[in-house]
Amino acid sequence: MTVFEIIGTLTTGKEVHESIEADSEKKAMGIFRKRQGYLKKGKYQIYIQGQLPNLDDYPYLSPKQRLFQTETVDTIIKLAERIRNNTGTSEDYLTLKRYFSATIRTSIKEKWIGMTKISPKDMEDELLTAIITKYIPQYDRARGKFLFFIRMKINGYLMKQWNQETYVNPDKDKSRPRYKEEQYAAMLIQTTPEIDYEEDEETRLITYAKGIQKRSQDLSKDSMEKDLMKYFYNRIVALGLHKRFLKFPKQILTMELYYGSYSNKEREIAFKRDRKQQTIHKTKKRAEQNILTYINKNF
Repeated sequence: MTVFEIIGTLTTGKEVHESIEADSEKKAMGIFRKRQGYLKKGKYQIYIQGQLPNLDDYPYLSPKQRLFQTETVDTIIKLAERIRNNTGTSEDYLTLKRYFSATIRTSIKEKWIGMTKISPKDMEDELLTAIITKYIPQYDRARGKFLFFIRMKINGYLMKQWNQETYVNPDKDKSRPRYKEEQYAAMLIQTTPEIDYEEDEETRLITYAKGIQKRSQDLSKDSMEKDLMKYFYNRIVALGLHKRFLKFPKQILTMELYYGSYSNKEREIAFKRDRKQQTIHKTKKRAEQNILTYINKNF
């Protein structure tokens, strides 16, 4: 069977890219509609998976210019076997990489969202290795179509990795960000045990801030203390205290963009505000120091 690549925009506005194994272009479109829905008229392309090294490098080519007959499943299985037996060539490996490229990238785009342990590029290489060494040997024609089987294996692996990074326990009832927040809240309580955290979080934050300068020399060395400081400023912004403690609008805005619900990185804030990243960094640091200075002077 032929592998068709379909790229376009659905009537809902969602952009999609899917690889479909079918006997003809018409059947491929039928399978696509059952899975995804209808595409906007004139807002899609369909072509056969070919031997161009990277389709992203050829955005202006028409579908007809991209047409190359794809390798058969039997050929791919034989090439993978050669690679596993160390008898394959670099060309064999590149052929496998081209063949699975669209399937791997589509799965990563859909499943590998917000992950930090492994970059998408490194994950592409890891998945290709898994396909060659693990998934192709497991394939049985009785279990369904080849690419569908590979896609299921890839998605299963990505979801497992995503769950491990996202959740603390197998029950998935506590995310890692929530777990860290609870840890920092508990640490904050330990630093000021005489104050009722539930009734007066503001008082606890102020008390904690007044003790920061005594420990300022150790802050740069202690990673846990750095995380606790970040949580401290997150809570300051969440309670709106930064608006009371700061007088410069640019510092208030920078704190909200960095420590607020959007959690932008410095380079993202610089892009949004049309500033240099160094300028945003200095503004943030001054705002943090001004908050501590205000608290120590007025409480």
